[in-house]
Amino acid sequence: MSPLEKKVLVVERQKLVEKGFHFEYFTEHFHPDKKEQYYYCYDYGYRSIDSEKVMAVKDTRKKHFVKDGKQDGKGGGSGL
Repeated sequence: MSPLEKKVLVVERQKLVEKGFHFEYFTEHFHPDKKEQYYYCYDYGYRSIDSEKVMAVKDTRKKHFVKDGKQDGKGGGSGL
């Protein structure tokens, strides 16, 4: 199974930086509880494990998009 097919992947923070990843850019900040904080860039996100490693995740939460100012609840589409 390739890393992109997995739902969770642990990776060294420095390796992502070397590949050009910028931790300060994200599209969503999600915190399901006070301990865990996830930062998403569209469908992929991460949370810190420690100062050297992050857990990369694929977003599997159900999405609700807004269409014409009304929430459709169907998911999918860009809402634009």
